[in-house]
Amino acid sequence: MPKIIFLDIDGVLNIQDGKVHFISEKIKMLEKIIIETNAKIVITSSWRYHWEEINGTIEYIIFNLTVKNNWKKSGLNSQIIIDKIVDFTPIVAWNPPKGWTNRPQEIKKYIEDNNIDEFIVIDDWNMEKEFPNRMINPQTKIGLTNKLMLSAIKKLKGVI
Repeated sequence: MPKIIFLDIDGVLNIQDGKVHFISEKIKMLEKIIIETNAKIVITSSWRYHWEEINGTIEYIIFNLTVKNNWKKSGLNSQIIIDKIVDFTPIVAWNPPKGWTNRPQEIKKYIEDNNIDEFIVIDDWNMEKEFPNRMINPQTKIGLTNKLMLSAIKKLKGVI
């Protein structure tokens, strides 16, 4: 069974100030995690709510990440990342406009349905209580950092 990174997008790979800005150094950090651990990616981001409504396919998610959201224009065309996106978590309860779903519940369902043993969660929503010792929790306005990248690699390699 592969190692899995449950990946949020906003507040991890980008920062927001009214617009979405992908940060190339954050992308490179995620690439390093993947290269060092050979982990696969399962998208947990709220972006997937809209994808599932329209199409719900991995191909559509990859299209959105690479084209619609200007990764290529930003120099963020990371084939390393694109090749490792294998799925997205199920939407347990989508309730617009009041709010999002229960992301920890969605991740737990995915883990149970797919018999996942080795994983980390990279998200600016702190779920340490639900996923002790598996949480990488960037600050929303900072995103993934070198320290968090190293921690993710250690956790996926079973060092921590």
